Amino acid sequence: MKANEVMIFDWVLFRGNLSHETELHQIEADDFSGTEIYFPALHPIKITGEILLANDFVGQPDVPEGCFNYVYNNGGQIVYVSPLPWDSFSIDANFNGRLSMSIQYVHELQHILRLIGINDLADNFKIKEGGQP
Repeated sequence: MKANEVMIFDWVLFRGNLSHETELHQIEADDFSGTEIYFPALHPIKITGEILLANDFVGQPDVPEGCFNYVYNNGGQIVYVSPLPWDSFSIDANFNGRLSMSIQYVHELQHILRLIGINDLADNFKIKEGGQP
């Protein structure tokens, strides 16, 4: 990853070059004061339904499609996240307008949540070791 792809409080995986161990890492301000050598060791975390459920998204069956949609309602700001067939998710956010796009990774979802003003959820996103909720 590159420094311009992440923000403070984003969740990523850190893979050490020597130990090859993977650990969960939440980006901090100090991370940006280091050199660019650090950022290639960071890797995105794939979004899963379990991660969405751990962060107060509610699974709702979509009978015609035969899949689950995940919905987050923040006092009228509604975010729909739906699995797509090619291992990514479609996000549709309604907030004084509409934002629709395809995403794959937790940090991308965190950026969208901040963009529409749901900073508390974005900055306190729940992830456990190994990228699991």
